[in-house]
Amino acid sequence: MNALVLSGGGARGAFEAGVVTALADEERFDIVCGTSIGALNGSIVAQGDTASLRDIWREIASRRVIRLDERLDAWRKIGSDVRKGRIVPALSRLSRTRIPTFGRITGLLDWNPVLAILEERLDATRIRVPFVIGATDITHGRGAAFYRFPDDDAAARRFAESEPNAYPITNANYVDAVRASAAIPGAFPPVTIETGPNASAVFSDGCVANNTPLRQAIDAGATRATVVFMQHDTLRYRDHNVRHAGDVVFACQDIADQRMLELDLKLARSINLAVMRGDAPGKRLVELRVIGPSVPLRIGAMKFNDQVAMDRAFDLGLSEGRMALAAAL
Repeated sequence: MNALVLSGGGARGAFEAGVVTALADEERFDIVCGTSIGALNGSIVAQGDTASLRDIWREIASRRVIRLDERLDAWRKIGSDVRKGRIVPALSRLSRTRIPTFGRITGLLDWNPVLAILEERLDATRIRVPFVIGATDITHGRGAAFYRFPDDDAAARRFAESEPNAYPITNANYVDAVRASAAIPGAFPPVTIETGPNASAVFSDGCVANNTPLRQAIDAGATRATVVFMQHDTLRYRDHNVRHAGDVVFACQDIADQRMLELDLKLARSINLAVMRGDAPGKRLVELRVIGPSVPLRIGAMKFNDQVAMDRAFDLGLSEGRMALAAAL
């Protein structure tokens, strides 16, 4: 069983999409697992529509997916008018603006542009291969997953037994599961999803609990896994331009994501060694292939409005994916 494991990384997902587009020319994936932007890319792959990744990422800046919550944006405009001495327009705008209850704002950005893309593209009935979405259950303080195994109830049961905090993907929760996985803390509001009869939980970015869902791929039955990540292994904190609080948050998240990937790969490789020695009953050998950028991606996680940078990242992904295919020959 050949698995594709897609990590998070915000706008750097353009690189990931490029890699997957190149690989899809020669390879078929039996399992797809994704977290955060990897869940969005993965959903397209799992639906058998990999070719459309290029179109999505080539036009994403024009969709203006990074927009302030309308309440905050209105107050930003009022502040701009005041700074420019435009008092009458400021008062006019103030008379039409709701006063936001800041204690109830759980994200600075507006979900609607992202929702529009997801609702255009996602359809749970079109999922062709086992698909797992990584998320973080902030209600219960744990990692979680959403899964769908088309026409294989036995595999779905085995996965659910291995992943007790996992919930089936349905027509009703599919879009919410993907956007919850990509709900960057502080940027996008978390998402409330029903988890059972009279039960629900609040979910946020899967990167918080597990940026690269390799374990879930193995639990889904993978015997070979291609892990695509977007952080160059020599990129460290000194490379971040820290100008404000948001930069600090994303710098820290980058460091945590890289560290989690290193630990996950180290564990998987140690298990493989134990299997080969005959010291890991119940475990199986999983062939690992890791594909990442050969140079640091000079694009911030939230730079979805920078089409030039995303095009450059996508093209680099195409190149890295083609090199991985050539190396496999």
